[in-house]
Amino acid sequence: EEADGEEEAEPPPPAPSNEDPHPSGGYVDIMSGCFTDAILGPDTRPPEPSKAGFAMDGMSGFAAAQSSLFERLKGELKETFISFLTASMPETLLRKYQPDELISCLQLLLKELRACCRQHGLGDVDEEEPTSIAEDLRQAAPGGAWLDGLQAAAPWSLRSKHDVPELVDTLQSLATVCSERLGDEVGPLSRWC
Repeated sequence: EEADGEEEAEPPPPAPSNEDPHPSGGYVDIMSGCFTDAILGPDTRPPEPSKAGFAMDGMSGFAAAQSSLFERLKGELKETFISFLTASMPETLLRKYQPDELISCLQLLLKELRACCRQHGLGDVDEEEPTSIAEDLRQAAPGGAWLDGLQAAAPWSLRSKHDVPELVDTLQSLATVCSERLGDEVGPLSRWC
């Protein structure tokens, strides 16, 4: 009981703060605390694959967003992901994956394989013309710039200009040339990636 009839004073409310209650700056769902592993079950997704081997930094925003298939296949197929992407029939891959996602994945694969070739002094594949698309692009942009353009173009843009299965075949063929060069000159994948 209170002495002299005085009530105990409540503590004063906290002073307003200019600090963000959510330091990440992003939206926080106030209900997210309710959804625990006990309710939802544990997260069974595999951990993000390691980015060791192929450099991923410095990618444009669309390339980073589109590289999910590349990373997923690399994580699932391990050392066979390059041969899977380069040896599978374009129509088979297009039935299994969205065209833009597949094109972006192959663009990234080609970019990384070309970088590995240059790193090991094996030259570039800018003189290769495995398909009519490669031949047309090379004639339109002499000096090797056609490959950089092929790798940097948005997948939807390439799809609008070229037959999609032939485009996939072109990217696969160029990546195969790089992969075979590296395999012949440097050895197994684990040595050069």
